[in-house]
Amino acid sequence: MKLKNKLGLKYPDHDIIRFFFKNELDKRRGHVIEFGCGNGNNLELFAEYGWRARGIDNNPIVIGQGKQNKIGKILIWADMRDTILTHELITYDVILFPSSLYYLSESDIEMILSNMRVKPNCLLFLKMRGYNDYRRHSYRKSLVIDYEETGEKGCTNTFYGLDELVKLLEKYFIVENLVKLNADWENLMRGKVVNNSEIIIWCNITNKADE
Repeated sequence: MKLKNKLGLKYPDHDIIRFFFKNELDKRRGHVIEFGCGNGNNLELFAEYGWRARGIDNNPIVIGQGKQNKIGKILIWADMRDTILTHELITYDVILFPSSLYYLSESDIEMILSNMRVKPNCLLFLKMRGYNDYRRHSYRKSLVIDYEETGEKGCTNTFYGLDELVKLLEKYFIVENLVKLNADWENLMRGKVVNNSEIIIWCNITNKADE
């Protein structure tokens, strides 16, 4: 499909691209699942290199875009919280949470992590909003966004510090080969310059019971 004819996001997230090639995922094959997959723009990269991919998103509009972009057969309309509880993650080699997990409350995030059953040394990618993000207009950890320009008004956002997020992972998993990155930058949102802040983690995880 020509790029101009694609609906929704047209490219993989730049941090997913970096994660993919720095872990040499282009040189191996396996099963990958993405939570908050949107129209499948990230999973296209994996599929192009022969990975068996599956995407979960609770927005039927973006799932529909993926179907029109001819990759819809790997996308599922579902709530990530329900999918986690099926314990099917044990079949995946790579698990992606790019810009999706932070739309849940702190308690829901803990519920997801505590219920994840994964392959030993599963490769995990997380991108979360950091404390310096302009959406965090109070000192609360979780809050409801009230800004119009991001298109997120009414959505929950939960914010983390980088080391805080690592400690949360270590509460439930053996964490190895950890990479942690801070990313703060200015962004243009509907004509308004704002400060975005994200924290990015990738690592191998093993359930502590499997140690």
